[in-house]
Amino acid sequence: MLVDTGVIQAAGEHWQVQAERLQGLKVPATLVGVLQGTLDALEAPERRSLQHASVVGAQFWDEALAAIDPQAPDHLPALSQRELTLLQAESAFDGTREFGFRHHLLHQVTYGTVLKPDKREAHGHAARWLQGRSQGREDELASQIAGHFERAGDTEQAIAYWLRAAEDASRREANTAALAHVDRGLALDDGTDLPRQVRLHRVQCDVFKRAGDSAGHGRELEILEALADRTDDDVLRLSVANDRVWRLFMEARFAEAVELAEERLARAEVPVRHAMPGACTT
Repeated sequence: MLVDTGVIQAAGEHWQVQAERLQGLKVPATLVGVLQGTLDALEAPERRSLQHASVVGAQFWDEALAAIDPQAPDHLPALSQRELTLLQAESAFDGTREFGFRHHLLHQVTYGTVLKPDKREAHGHAARWLQGRSQGREDELASQIAGHFERAGDTEQAIAYWLRAAEDASRREANTAALAHVDRGLALDDGTDLPRQVRLHRVQCDVFKRAGDSAGHGRELEILEALADRTDDDVLRLSVANDRVWRLFMEARFAEAVELAEERLARAEVPVRHAMPGACTT
């Protein structure tokens, strides 16, 4: 803090203390207070640059920073000289320089100083920058893009990317991440987009099934059955029935499993017989 506030002059081989600046100096009692004092000591343009960087994340890129404020990258050398941000050896995006905050708490404190309207606008710029950079890496970056859109207040885009992130995590059997992404999507979804609701709950159903969570799996099947009725979707009904047959089989309730399978298949015969020529009827 003494270096950042200029009490200690660290230039050159020997450090020097500016004794006159010690008069009335109060050292904050907490690390958060020290970091806040460091931010307050920055020149206004440098502080704004660091604040915009904090919106991008604990790791950020000069190009993403420029998408928020074209002048902000100009102050990165000064921030790096103060060791508030650290240039990384490699960047996740070609043609950019990647930086990281000196430590996680500095990022949190800096982000906390950004006004809410400024946060929303900056998150929107960051989300669109990541969108433009995501070609071929959409699944990898989906959760980051979703988080920025959510904080920007763009609910539809946020849900779409949380759903994409959830489905990708489920395919990779990253169950904890998949459920977390679904939770974020469902928290934002007003329930009017039924096909999207089906996809979100299908992810949860698959995760609970893999995890052997019988209660969770049963709840999701009930939700999906209700959605199948609301959308009059026979394919979804068969999919849910398949899961119910699987559960009965795993519980060694073989007669019930066969009965349910035959009943559902019989119900499916009519649309299958009348399928268009060339349509898949498997």
